[in-house]
Amino acid sequence: MKINQVEIGTIIILDGNYFEVGKITHTHLGRGKATIELIVKNLTTGQTLTRNFKSDEEVKAVDSEEKDVEYLDQDKTNVYLADSDNRRYSLAKKNLANQIDFLKTDLTIRAIFIDDRLVRLKLPIKAKYLVVEAPPGLKGDTVQAGSKVVILETGAEIKAPLFIKAGDLILVNIDKKEYLERVKND
Repeated sequence: MKINQVEIGTIIILDGNYFEVGKITHTHLGRGKATIELIVKNLTTGQTLTRNFKSDEEVKAVDSEEKDVEYLDQDKTNVYLADSDNRRYSLAKKNLANQIDFLKTDLTIRAIFIDDRLVRLKLPIKAKYLVVEAPPGLKGDTVQAGSKVVILETGAEIKAPLFIKAGDLILVNIDKKEYLERVKND
C-alpha cells in the first residue's frame, strides 16, 4: 500500500513489528517531494515512534480484527481472557505495559487480533474503580497540592483528592492514570 493511502487506525509492519497509525502529517517543502510523517504505536510494547516517509514509498498494511473479550485471570507471566464464544486467549504481561494495573472482570475490553493471534488489548479510556485503601486526608496538608495516593481494587495506585476515602467509587482515566470524579454507588 502506498504511504499516502494509509489512514489513522491502520496497522502496518515496520522493522518486523506491528504498529498502529495514530497521527498523519503531510508536509511539502519547496521544490522537493512531499513527506509524510506518521506517529505510530507499537502493538506489542506500546512504544510510540515518529517516522518520516517519501510520498512514493510503500508500507505493508495488515488486516486485523477487533472483538470484545472478558478478563479471566493472570499469573506471573500471562493474562488470560475469553471471548463470547468461550474461546480462551493469553497475552504476555510484558505486552500490556501500564494496562495491567487496570484489568478487572467487569471491564469491556477490545482485543486486536492479527491472523487469529491476540496482539493487543484496548481498554476503555474511562472506567469505574473501587478505592480499597486511602490514607486520611488531613486538613491543611498541602504538601502534596491537595492530593494523596489511593489504591484501587486492582492494586493500581493513582493520585486522588484528599476527600476520597476507602469504599468510594471513582471514575479513572486509564490512559493518563488519573482521577476524574467520584461516582455514586449504584
